[in-house]
Amino acid sequence: MVTKKQLAKRIRDLREDYDLSQDDLAKKLGVKRPTITQIESGQREVSGVELARLANIFDMTVDNLLDMQELKIMNKLNDNTDKPKFNKDKFKQVLLYVLEKCGGKPNVGETVIYKLLYFIDFNFYEIYEEYLTGESYRRITHGPAPCHFHEIVNEMVGNGDIKKVTSEY
Repeated sequence: MVTKKQLAKRIRDLREDYDLSQDDLAKKLGVKRPTITQIESGQREVSGVELARLANIFDMTVDNLLDMQELKIMNKLNDNTDKPKFNKDKFKQVLLYVLEKCGGKPNVGETVIYKLLYFIDFNFYEIYEEYLTGESYRRITHGPAPCHFHEIVNEMVGNGDIKKVTSEY
């Protein structure tokens, strides 16, 4: 059973992973910003409808949002001193390489890029027994997603390194 404090921390961590302000999350959730503050501090319960919306916003199922096993694993990973150090510059280089090779194709979206980054990182580890980017991955509906992806992409778009294109396929 997930406690109110554990859920509050999980929501705050996911919001930060997605590089959303409390105001941004409030708009997407259809509530006022103080409500997000109350939820993240554990002062307010989250309704079932809000849980479903949050899961949709964070691209996961409600079960994954409430999954205690995953929370325990994440806590163990956060406590682990052998955890690889995230190399932001290397991640940017790998992302640019992936985008150069397949970013312009009509059937390649964020989810495909997530999977490619995941496989590149873990194949490199299998071969060389060291971390390429040191990125952590979280579980979402259609496969693993890099935790720092939105933060890096927003930074690169802001710097003019890449251009984000939205289209329907």
